[in-house]
Amino acid sequence: MYSEEKNKRTLVQSLNGHLVATRKANLKEIFSSFEYGEFRVHLCRSIRQVDFFDDSQAVNSDSVWYALEKIKRPVTWIMNISHLDDIEDALAISVAAKVKRIVVQGVYNAEVIDFFSGIGMSISFAVTMEDAVRVAFYASDPGDAVLYSPGALSRGIVTSVAERSSKFRNAIAQL
Repeated sequence: MYSEEKNKRTLVQSLNGHLVATRKANLKEIFSSFEYGEFRVHLCRSIRQVDFFDDSQAVNSDSVWYALEKIKRPVTWIMNISHLDDIEDALAISVAAKVKRIVVQGVYNAEVIDFFSGIGMSISFAVTMEDAVRVAFYASDPGDAVLYSPGALSRGIVTSVAERSSKFRNAIAQL
């Protein structure tokens, strides 16, 4: 009986590993063909060896995960996620592995902050995009990346992805 139970667990673990790998491959394929491709993880500027990536189109956890997977250096992440239910396990794992600081721009939820604090994240807050970009820049070291990947819908704050991207790029230009 013990051996049968062990075999079942091994099979489940093996299948889980294959499903995760398949999910990652499928997500990369899906996200690479998004409409508004120019707003998908786009390097828009480098200042003092800090690269600024615009992923204004990211409106959910999977989109942010994809952006983090594309960047191969420490990240300061500017985000707007306001609901704990919007945070998938894959995103939490990627954040823990790649993000050195989170800058929450706009309205936030204490549960989301508590969650990210609980996995050891340093968190800053900013009301405006200009403040968020400034905080992210000064929290970053040469060789780091600043990623704007909101992870949530704009909820009426902006009217389009293009406007969201423009606000981020204008804030960078003010540095």
